[in-house]
Amino acid sequence: MALVWSAWPSLSRFVYPPGSRSVQNQQELTALPQVYYLYAKDPVFHQVAYGLLTAITIFRGFHVMERDLRPGLSKRNPTECGPLMSRMYRLALTG
Repeated sequence: MALVWSAWPSLSRFVYPPGSRSVQNQQELTALPQVYYLYAKDPVFHQVAYGLLTAITIFRGFHVMERDLRPGLSKRNPTECGPLMSRMYRLALTG
């Protein structure tokens, strides 16, 4: 299970520029559950932490869609922006 938590900071290195505070925060936040899980061996803690990580990732994706995609789509084609964004939200929620 330690591999799951160590993959998150590695992935964030490709998303954010080097030395970014976001990368450092994510590395710190993923190290804490990993250390606790290796110490306690509590599967419920691992399930809750994994669920929180998944929820944070999904809601951050929503934020990025609103911040980056909606302004560009509304400038390009305002009539299709709403249906397209709702379709993307449904896809993000259902996988």
